[in-house]
Amino acid sequence: MKPVHLLGALGLVLMAGCATLQDTAPTISPEMAAHASMVGVPADTLEVGRRLMAMRCTTCHSLEPIANYTASKWADIVADMADRSGLDAEQAQQVTAYLQAARSVL
Repeated sequence: MKPVHLLGALGLVLMAGCATLQDTAPTISPEMAAHASMVGVPADTLEVGRRLMAMRCTTCHSLEPIANYTASKWADIVADMADRSGLDAEQAQQVTAYLQAARSVL
């Protein structure tokens, strides 16, 4: 394959990866913050959870789109994966809060 074609193919792969970021780790929206606030979770906790998820979960695998699982299933997944990803109880709660808030607006 010519170098030009390789660069084009690489560009498409990178763009495809970026296109799904909003599905896998959406930024904190006002709707997400409002949902979290109703259950006593501050918006800054959501941002910490988002960052933790993006850093810790991608160590072993790619991120799943949040819409793939229900809010309660995400809680189960985080509980199951917390030890393997090195999350303490507070961090696991932050990731769970983020995932559940994000799922609530999908």
